[in-house]
Amino acid sequence: MVYDLFYKGRDLFFAVFIAWLLVLGWDISATSAETEDPIFYKPPYVLDLSEDSSGLCLRYLEDDYLESLIVKMLENNQQIKRSFYRLKGLYNVYLEKKSQLSPRMDFTASMGASSWSIFDERHNQGDYRVGLEASYEPDLWGRKRGFSRASFMEFKAAGYDFLFLRMKLITQLISTYYSIANLNDRISFLDKAINLQKRIIYILRHRYTMGMISRDKLYHAQEFLETLKVRKTALEGKRELLAISLETLMSTKIDKRNLFNKSFSIPLWIDKLPGKINTVDEDAGYITSSFGIRAVEERMKSAKQKALVTLKEKYPSLVIAGQLNQISDSSDSIFDKRASGWGLWMGVKLPVFDAGRNEYRYLSTKDEYFRLRERYREAIVEYVADFKEDFNNIQISRKKIDNVARELSLLKKKSSIFRDRYKQGVLSLYEYLEKKRTAILREVDLYRYKLDFVQGKLSLWSKLHSLDLIKLP
Repeated sequence: MVYDLFYKGRDLFFAVFIAWLLVLGWDISATSAETEDPIFYKPPYVLDLSEDSSGLCLRYLEDDYLESLIVKMLENNQQIKRSFYRLKGLYNVYLEKKSQLSPRMDFTASMGASSWSIFDERHNQGDYRVGLEASYEPDLWGRKRGFSRASFMEFKAAGYDFLFLRMKLITQLISTYYSIANLNDRISFLDKAINLQKRIIYILRHRYTMGMISRDKLYHAQEFLETLKVRKTALEGKRELLAISLETLMSTKIDKRNLFNKSFSIPLWIDKLPGKINTVDEDAGYITSSFGIRAVEERMKSAKQKALVTLKEKYPSLVIAGQLNQISDSSDSIFDKRASGWGLWMGVKLPVFDAGRNEYRYLSTKDEYFRLRERYREAIVEYVADFKEDFNNIQISRKKIDNVARELSLLKKKSSIFRDRYKQGVLSLYEYLEKKRTAILREVDLYRYKLDFVQGKLSLWSKLHSLDLIKLP
């Protein structure tokens, strides 16, 4: 029975098989160019959220606590998860568009009954049908392949957005972490300066009671003490806000006591990052290949592809359909070879009148392409401006660090001389403490400039590292 069933429909099965091979060949040729980018060799849903696809080698950070914070953020951050699932959704949309290149097959089964009378003679008849239907619309003008490519470009743009977001959040976390550590040291220096100022006030109060100084000098010292306390309170408030920001990034609570005990120094891996690039222009490869720029570029290409495909909607389309049925008036004989039948149809559809819908759709997609093209150019200009600003900030902070470091070196040498003079009785304790307090306050300024330097390097690194141009030690 099975052999007879196949024998009756051999021509249909043969035609469907040939059509399937053609579709498979076109499908492969249509998607061969969609796997050129090494970032997208595998579907995004097989990537673990904690896997580092941003290019950051955590072992080079030289800080186990910072590494643990980054891993927790990648696992828990809601922005990353939303971007990741959006990426999965667009990948499935791409697969759905690509599947339209294949024919469709449906298994059908139905049963029914009818009754009628002729000259007072009633007739009852059953209707049992089992069939296999196939339909296929050849992609004559590349419309389906065009929409498939456009959806893949949208997926790639979302992929670059995902990588850009991860790079941005990792950089933000590292910057916040070093800012808190920097504030810890600056608050510690201010504590030392406040204690020295209290000793200075004690000496001045004693001198005032003896009539050696005026009241204004004592009041000025007390006012300066309050200024130092205000500075310390402001830094503590800023540190608390940064800790809250860090918890928001990680979407979990952190141990503030451990965090507030961290000390700051310029990390070796940041110090070795390049602070300058010889050429900064709009045609530089490290600019046009950055994650943010490539995301805009892929959306621009997708809009252009959609506009070109929309033009082809007015072309005729071809539909091929086939059917293989078994029909019987009894369920017992439905697979009888005498109850078989098959059919093959071919149809052409030519758009005649659509009230301008296709034209308006084309104009809309074309305008969207022009908008994204201008956005692409604007993004490159903004990127170049950001590069120049980072370079400028790095150079200025580097000069400030060098100047203050030289000044501190001289102050420390003077402090040694002042200490010897104080021990010899040549210099008073008040003058010695005042010089020491000045050196400590300059240390606070030095740490502020060091933080500016680190943040400038991090901002530059977040733009360059997407190309792996920076080789860490």
